[in-house]
Amino acid sequence: MQETGRQLRFSNVAAICDSYMPLIAKNHMDTLVSWLPGTVIHIREQEEGKRPPKFSYEKCVIEASLYRGNIYATGDATVTQIMGRLYGSARGNEEKERKNAELIRKRISRELIEDRDLLTRLIDSIKNKVASLEENVRYDLCLDLLEFSFELAEVRTGMSPLERDAEAAAMDDEVFDGIIYNAAYQLNDFSVDGTARAILWLMLGGLLRNEAGRVYRVFNSAFVPAFRQGDLAASILDKLEALYFNEDYEDTYSGDDLDKRFPGIEWMCDSCGAYLNVQDGFDDHLPVWQCRKCGYLNRILAEDIFMNEEERERNHSVNWEKMKDAIERRKKELKG
Repeated sequence: MQETGRQLRFSNVAAICDSYMPLIAKNHMDTLVSWLPGTVIHIREQEEGKRPPKFSYEKCVIEASLYRGNIYATGDATVTQIMGRLYGSARGNEEKERKNAELIRKRISRELIEDRDLLTRLIDSIKNKVASLEENVRYDLCLDLLEFSFELAEVRTGMSPLERDAEAAAMDDEVFDGIIYNAAYQLNDFSVDGTARAILWLMLGGLLRNEAGRVYRVFNSAFVPAFRQGDLAASILDKLEALYFNEDYEDTYSGDDLDKRFPGIEWMCDSCGAYLNVQDGFDDHLPVWQCRKCGYLNRILAEDIFMNEEERERNHSVNWEKMKDAIERRKKELKG
């Protein structure tokens, strides 16, 4: 596998994928348009020549022209700075361009949620590339993407909160975990569809950074709008190991809310999706809770605990016996 820099960046994900399906790309803009068409860069219609790209403040896009079949990418320092941030190849020190890159990220994340056609086009575009690979090559690509995901999770888990916050374009833990877990979940079956979706999750995470959180909170790993059940209190590395090595994995718990019946579990209303834990009087020791928002009666039972919405749809509930053992170990640990 190519050197990834142990960071979730669009450039690193594209480098892995391009090593299996080389694209005729002369520059970063070509690569972005090839993998994520219709997001960052707008090609000026029926125009070809050495016209420098420009950042459009009104549209929050980079407008560019073609030259001999490729994007003409030079001649504008502002665009170079913005691309360095979006692509993940440079930091730079221009505050204005950091803000412009952030505007592009916000606009893309909003469009992905509001325009399902854009999301469908992105998935189909990547799927066509993945489908062109021989099965054994696609399998190797999946393994490399999975290794990349585990490597990122391992590094992230070993970092202190201060180290995570100090990163360039730092990502919130929830967003980072959601992107990596969704990608790993799709890689689990090594299918064309799953590989394409995993690539898109990783590329969007690397490109959009924290703005990917908007997408993560609306869609499940298959990019289907869904209510998302809260995960167990665990690091992203714990979650990946539980996903891929379930038989050998020993559940862990690191929280301190041990007065609860189900520590670390976030309960959502099965009818309206309201967050139950914060509702006045909520107690997870009760067998049933009536949602204060819609009145629906929700069961509060171990068999109703799932890692995410997709696991609930598959009726794969969490192994609560293992989790109870982890909680008991945590109690002993806190007692010293």
